[in-house]
Amino acid sequence: MGTTYRLVAAAMALATAGSAAASERSYRADANATRSVDLSLCTNRVYVKVKGDGDTDLDFTITDDRGNVVHRDFDSTDLTFVTLTPRIDGGCASYALKVQNRGSVYNNFVVTIEDRGTTASTTTTAANTGQNRRIAIHNHTAEAFRKLYWSNTAETTFPTTNRLGTSPMNAGSNRNFDVNDGSGACHFDFKVETASGRSYTKSDINVCTESSIEFGTEFSH
Repeated sequence: MGTTYRLVAAAMALATAGSAAASERSYRADANATRSVDLSLCTNRVYVKVKGDGDTDLDFTITDDRGNVVHRDFDSTDLTFVTLTPRIDGGCASYALKVQNRGSVYNNFVVTIEDRGTTASTTTTAANTGQNRRIAIHNHTAEAFRKLYWSNTAETTFPTTNRLGTSPMNAGSNRNFDVNDGSGACHFDFKVETASGRSYTKSDINVCTESSIEFGTEFSH
C-alpha cells in the first residue's frame, strides 16, 4: 500500500519566509521488493529527490494520475532527482513514486520534496545575473572524448545526459559550453570518458570565475 506525501504550497511558503520550501520523509524498501509512495503536489514546480542508504541499487519510476511515466531512473545507484511541473487549478496533482529494491538487504531511502514554484522568479534572477558560465573544455589526452557529464556540486552523482551528444571531441581539441542548470549555482563537477573507456574528473569548478578546464593530467578509474 502506498504512503501519501502532501506538499501544500501556501503553508510551506509562509513557514520558510521566502526561501524554497522543502520537506523530507524516510521509508524502507525491503530486499527484492517494491515500495510505493503517493505524492500529492500542490505547486506548479516541484523538485523531487529520492536517496537511499547506499547499501543496494534502487530503481525509480514516477507516474502521473493518468498513468503516464514522467520520470524513470534505472541506473546502478540508489539516487534520483527530477523537477516536476504539475498542472494544478486550485487543487493538487497526484503522482505515484515506485521504488524497486534490487538488493538482497533492505534499503532506507529518503524522499525530499522542495517547492520551487513560489521561488521561480528568484531562481530566474539568480541564474541570469550576467555571470558568464561559459567554459572551454580542453582535451589534452591522446584519444577522443566520447562523453562529457557535469552536475551541480551539491549533487552526489552525475546525470545520464551526454553533453557531447553525437559529436566526440578529438584529441588536442577544445569546445565551449554554457554550464547553467537554472539554479544560479556556480560550482560544478565534470567528468569525461574517452573512446577506450578511461575517465577523467574535475571537481568543484567555479564556472562563474573559471574560463577553461584542462583534461589529461589527472586520471581516475
